[in-house]
Amino acid sequence: MCNAETLIDTKQAHAAEAIRQGVLVLAGGSFPSRAQPVHGVFVKERARHVAQLPNIDMRVLAPSPFFPPLKQFKRWYPWSQIPRHEIVDGLEVLRPRYFLPPKFGGYFHPRLMLPAATRAIRRLQREFHFSLIDSHFIYPNGVLAAKLGQRLGKPVIMTGRGEDILRFPELPLIGPQIRKALRQATQLIALSDDTTKSCRFLNSTTISRTQV
Repeated sequence: MCNAETLIDTKQAHAAEAIRQGVLVLAGGSFPSRAQPVHGVFVKERARHVAQLPNIDMRVLAPSPFFPPLKQFKRWYPWSQIPRHEIVDGLEVLRPRYFLPPKFGGYFHPRLMLPAATRAIRRLQREFHFSLIDSHFIYPNGVLAAKLGQRLGKPVIMTGRGEDILRFPELPLIGPQIRKALRQATQLIALSDDTTKSCRFLNSTTISRTQV
């Protein structure tokens, strides 16, 4: 039989859970792993610091391209060794696999990532409820985040870090995807004056939504 104190504790626990904000970090291949411990460490460090804020519950979704474990391909072999699920500095990381054809696949990268990311999120939502998508690199992750945000009805934060916002918008097929994603972003974060100017130039409506 429950006493009054137990009921109060239960209500407080539910209230605390209600005010926690779930954040889904979308990092793509730019996140450290046991196989690539320094790859994208700057993304991990920002996520780690945000996760330490009060009432933040975070998971990391880092879709990774499939590659067979063939050691003769020294550049790509480490990708075959990346765990599908692991804990990195206290952050739970999920890495669904997707097929990325060489050369031309890069032009359709977000679309190729979408099915695997969607399946992973469906499974994740059984135990983790998030209210925000925090994506790093405008392409391909930001474009993917915009698609997911639109499907799920979630706000999206995008961070432009370098050539993803300075050079990629000039590329055929990729540029229109980036401009569309920028219009759909709830908030943009730029890491320099140059990336800020590029965000504003690509879409003047993002001026009030861009932070350095």
